[in-house]
Amino acid sequence: MRKEYAMKRLVVIAALFSVVLFSFFAVPGLTQDRATSEECIAKCKEAVQLIQEAGLEAALAKMNDKSGPFVWKDSYVGCVNMESGRLLAQPLVPSYIGYEIKYLTDANGKAYMAEMIALAESKGEGWVSYLYPRPGGDGTPVSKVSYVLRVPGQKVFVLAGYYE
Repeated sequence: MRKEYAMKRLVVIAALFSVVLFSFFAVPGLTQDRATSEECIAKCKEAVQLIQEAGLEAALAKMNDKSGPFVWKDSYVGCVNMESGRLLAQPLVPSYIGYEIKYLTDANGKAYMAEMIALAESKGEGWVSYLYPRPGGDGTPVSKVSYVLRVPGQKVFVLAGYYE
């Protein structure tokens, strides 16, 4: 009888643990490890304000700091020169800085960076969807949406994205 009670208790505890564990991983926002569209907009606006107040070079130093305020959850703020198509800020892979990225395409062949540049030039801001590997993932491209925001009076824009 005592063995049966202990076994039932163990099953109930295991079931409760499974429910809690499932909830932790299945409920969006509970783990707080994924960036949101609102955060992407806010971080881009913060980066533009910093560029306007401190200058591009000082702002890029902060944007390229992996431990700085422009890296959060599974996202970061990047910066691109619209004329040259060169990457100016990429805190997670600093070796990419300086590369001409205007011709980048995703796994489906979408020229997403050219679309971002065109959007920044024409409307000044907006969203672009494409496939891109998740930071720290296995390299498999997944659906990502990035907010693009042009710096007024300059030929640069900032971007930040979230994974769907």
